[in-house]
Amino acid sequence: MKEHVRYLLRYADKNEFNETLITYPDEELTRWARSNQIRYLEAPILDGLRPLMDAKAILAVRRHVIGFCKGRAILHAHGAKAALIARLARIVNSSPLGTLRSHHKPIIVYTIHGQPLRSHLTPSVRAAITFAERVLWRHCDAFIAVSEHIKAKFIQVSGVPDEKVVVIPNGVDIGRFEVRAEEGVAFRLESGLDPLADKVIGSVSRFVPEKRLDLVLEAFAHLRRSLEPTSTRSDAKAHLDARGTPAATPASTPLTRSYAIRRPKLLLVGDGPLRKSLEKLAETLGVRQDVVFTGTRSDVPRTLAAMDVFVLASTEDGAPLALIEAMAAGKAVVVPNTASFAEVVKPPHGFLVRPQDPKALASALARILNDDSMRERLGKRARAYAAEHLSALQMTKKTEELYRELLARRSSLRRW
Repeated sequence: MKEHVRYLLRYADKNEFNETLITYPDEELTRWARSNQIRYLEAPILDGLRPLMDAKAILAVRRHVIGFCKGRAILHAHGAKAALIARLARIVNSSPLGTLRSHHKPIIVYTIHGQPLRSHLTPSVRAAITFAERVLWRHCDAFIAVSEHIKAKFIQVSGVPDEKVVVIPNGVDIGRFEVRAEEGVAFRLESGLDPLADKVIGSVSRFVPEKRLDLVLEAFAHLRRSLEPTSTRSDAKAHLDARGTPAATPASTPLTRSYAIRRPKLLLVGDGPLRKSLEKLAETLGVRQDVVFTGTRSDVPRTLAAMDVFVLASTEDGAPLALIEAMAAGKAVVVPNTASFAEVVKPPHGFLVRPQDPKALASALARILNDDSMRERLGKRARAYAAEHLSALQMTKKTEELYRELLARRSSLRRW
């Protein structure tokens, strides 16, 4: 979500829009804003329900934006909590204690980045979210969904009319992911991966339950077992040289020869609360030595350049930027066949597999890794599709078109 906001600020038409970032205290984001000469203000907009801090956030937003509104302001909220604060701030200013006439209130736009009701939420939290959205949607002027699937889910939860929700797909800076192959080789060397022998499966993600990285690890374990020759598993170590590199193996065993050439490795880029449990799972599955946990990286284009194929296993994502970034980097992609992913990944440039099925993931990965021409073809098509349909510049232009439409509508109301 933060990267999405950065793109909107970076590509904004500075001659037409004077933008300010209102953010929770975030050193990385505020440092980025300063370096890009973007005005920012801090407000305690924190996850979860925190009555005292939420009240302070509402007052801070009111003071920073609504209190100085002259009828031409747009308050664009990203995510459910920011949208809640924005709408409550406008309600406070519309009360008898408020100071603004209706046509002076800021226009509020709410971008829905993911599923409104995540599966890990408790029934009480899900009920609270549903109630809040059904009550508060009238205090938004427009909604943006990052996919048609997310739009349908949000309408189902909130009851908002279809015409108030527009779909603007996520976009990325395509040029940023035009990285020289040498950068990928360098990253492999830094990570202990062989630049030539290893076939690298990669994923960029937060280590949280809904990303289902456990399925990625299970799929990788299936893949390793499928490539290990049955007839030589008991003495597999005999086929490794002193450096642990597969040595020459009997040519009479096709599977053994394949194993000598193909050395799959798994590169997991990111971090989060599940880091230790995922490392433990890798050990339990017997693949820990072939999995690289990089931690959080700021040089994502380099990490993608080091990968041969990109994989995700989440079933609740809207249209994750990590997937679009991988496509922009020219990587073949393998993702679950869910409604949101199917809007982005088409058969000509990626594989869609049965959701929550590690064996299906492993099978698709094996096909791509064992066919160099297919892998290259899929990657080129993925990049071409991303450049044509999923650029950050296109996303920003469509968002600004919505801003203009809302401002024009507000101006016509003022004339009446």
